[in-house]
Amino acid sequence: MPILTWRSQGLMNLGYSQLSMLPKRAVLIKMRMDYVVWPVLLFLFAIMIGSLLHAVTISKKWVPYVILIALYFGAFQFENRYYDFLPLVGVFRKKDFYTTIGAVLLVAPIVKGYGKKIFEAPIFQFLGRISYGLYLLHFLILCSLSCAFYLFLPHTSLALLLNFFLYSLISILVSVVFYRYVDRPAITISHYFSNFLLSLKYDNLKKLFLTNELPMPLHIPIVAEDSSLP
Repeated sequence: MPILTWRSQGLMNLGYSQLSMLPKRAVLIKMRMDYVVWPVLLFLFAIMIGSLLHAVTISKKWVPYVILIALYFGAFQFENRYYDFLPLVGVFRKKDFYTTIGAVLLVAPIVKGYGKKIFEAPIFQFLGRISYGLYLLHFLILCSLSCAFYLFLPHTSLALLLNFFLYSLISILVSVVFYRYVDRPAITISHYFSNFLLSLKYDNLKKLFLTNELPMPLHIPIVAEDSSLP
């Protein structure tokens, strides 16, 4: 009888501990939904909308207004009188939703060819080529070297400006190295692989599955050297 009482008390304590964990688990679940699930769904929604932009017709006279609205949404800030009146939309965080709308609206005129001459300028072509490396690496540089500069440099306006200049310069240089030795070789390999898949005709497929002999691709595309990079 005492053993049963001890076990019963242990089960009751376990039940109470599980119940006490429910609020913490609920908070964790909500955080995962708010910061992982819903942003990913919003990202996929933006990709779907972006794939349909080519079918949208934008009159030339409306392009400046679309760009201004895009910049307005893209610059969304919390606790700002110019944005506080915007309503919540479903389960999405306001900043995620409105910056996504701004990005879609900004890309829409570009897809239709507006601003083509501007983006064909060498500086924009250069930034476009290193943009993926810049996107991947800038935050690492910000949280490492830039933070170190901030700790060692005096906290003055001039020092902050110097820190920003060094951060931008290092980010660009590291992105150039990333493009040359990671991004461009990866593009070459992906072209090789896609060309290999396109070369798999019916006869080649039979040879592949019956004899385990791999057909050679038609050609191997090589990414040309980029003269705009140092």
